[in-house]
Amino acid sequence: MPHSLDNLRSVILCDDVRAEVGNKWSVMGVIGGDVLVPDFPAMINIAFFMQYYPSPDEEGAIRLHVRLLQDDEEIVKGRLDGVIPKTGTMQFVLQRALVRFDKESSFRMMMSLEGGEEREVLSRRIIKADS
Repeated sequence: MPHSLDNLRSVILCDDVRAEVGNKWSVMGVIGGDVLVPDFPAMINIAFFMQYYPSPDEEGAIRLHVRLLQDDEEIVKGRLDGVIPKTGTMQFVLQRALVRFDKESSFRMMMSLEGGEEREVLSRRIIKADS
């Protein structure tokens, strides 16, 4: 069975992700809505934790292509490779990075599998917080 972005069920934007003992992850500073900053320019730590739930008959290598956009400008492009586990879910982690935002804007994550159709999997606004 081919891999599907429909099986990517969790995409969490946060400040940091850390691997723990016992196949556990610590996800810190989850950003569930707009990113509020006191002023511009703003430097923001971002990281991503994603879970992929393979279909029962899905196997083999998997390759995610990722692009991060600030408005329509590409700021990061990369690839995540993995192998479908025999049981359970697989995790993809984009480690913490410091990103600069000069003005209010949108921040989006675009993703495709195996070079297939690209899809937006996450979107947040970066806005100035009210005083």
